[in-house]
Amino acid sequence: MKKFTDYITNNLNYPEGETIEGEVLVEYTTDEQGKLIEAHIKQSLSEATDAEALRVICSYPDWKPRIIHKEPKPGKHTVPLRFKRN
Repeated sequence: MKKFTDYITNNLNYPEGETIEGEVLVEYTTDEQGKLIEAHIKQSLSEATDAEALRVICSYPDWKPRIIHKEPKPGKHTVPLRFKRN
């Protein structure tokens, strides 16, 4: 999880010209190989922050597959991304 958190910290940019602060919830699905197959906004903040949240999630390298009963399975996940002005 630290690798993911570091990636978000280093790659999530506050959109230029935006003034709103808050959280965007992104829901994404990975397949049995850990590849992202779908991502969408579950809780919106603004068009600009939503687009940035999707950009970062979709650009993350392949995930580790979810393992259930020793078998890789597709997984649905929700992650909050916080936008705060510097």
